[in-house]
Amino acid sequence: MVDNKSVPDQAQDFIIIVGELRSEDIKIGDNLVVCGIIDKLPPFWKEFQKTMRHKKKKTTLETLIMQIRMEEEARGQDALMQPPESSAQPITIKVNLVSSNNIASNSHRNTYLKPKKKIFKKNYGKYPKKNNGNVQAQDQNPRVCYVCGKSGHIARFCKFRKCEPAPQANVIEEPFVAMITDIHLVESVDGWWADSGANRHVCYEKNWFKVYTPFDEPRTIMLGDSHITQVLEIEEVELKFTSGRILTLKDVLYTPSMRKNLMSSFLLNKAGFKQIMESDQYVITKKGIFVGKGYACDGMFKLNIEMNKVSSTSV
Repeated sequence: MVDNKSVPDQAQDFIIIVGELRSEDIKIGDNLVVCGIIDKLPPFWKEFQKTMRHKKKKTTLETLIMQIRMEEEARGQDALMQPPESSAQPITIKVNLVSSNNIASNSHRNTYLKPKKKIFKKNYGKYPKKNNGNVQAQDQNPRVCYVCGKSGHIARFCKFRKCEPAPQANVIEEPFVAMITDIHLVESVDGWWADSGANRHVCYEKNWFKVYTPFDEPRTIMLGDSHITQVLEIEEVELKFTSGRILTLKDVLYTPSMRKNLMSSFLLNKAGFKQIMESDQYVITKKGIFVGKGYACDGMFKLNIEMNKVSSTSV
């Protein structure tokens, strides 16, 4: 791996290459993939690499990708906080040294070395003048709302805040290679889950789709463990968070054989959404505007959404 390219993107490319090798009946364990990604980290990631190698607890592939994303985000914030390097030349300070043997003879010459006394103005027992209250405050810069651009109020009290269009997660056309990490569940689980190892949105319940239009012939995709599953439809899904915001997922794969509805964190990141994972909390924002959140559950982050499934119509 190199330093001038996003490390999580390079790790995703590494996982895709491993998936192609597995499709050729080459057995590669997840532990070997984790060790390979850690060994290939750039030189500037030496401390992170050393920490991951000496962990006592076994690290899964999903956990490694998540920690790499958090590490890169932290490095980006640290880089913004560092002051720019000064181009000014260093200043050389010269100190005049006086020999003890020549102090008496050169006392009249070294008078400029003596510290000058500071002269304070006397008020002869009078009280200091008080502020009469007519002086304006020093801070004359009013706060500006970043929603409407006007001054006099902050964003959370802006009346135009609710009129903004619902953010949409636009998906760039890519080959159908869905790196899904959690596929060995026996029973179906309700709700939606954020998956950092998936590069496509996946849904197993057709009731979530606004319009159900099945393909004439089912298509197939390959999962991360070289497992093949069918895709019956590709449509849009609207997720309404408990905050009232609606997130529209485009090009969602309808695969009935899955057991979880997965939202790709990778695609949200490419669409300009910021995702923060800290203290078992998952927060989604875009351009400083809060969209929704989730919480840690069963090794993943479950989204806080309203279970408002749409009754599907088939054509």
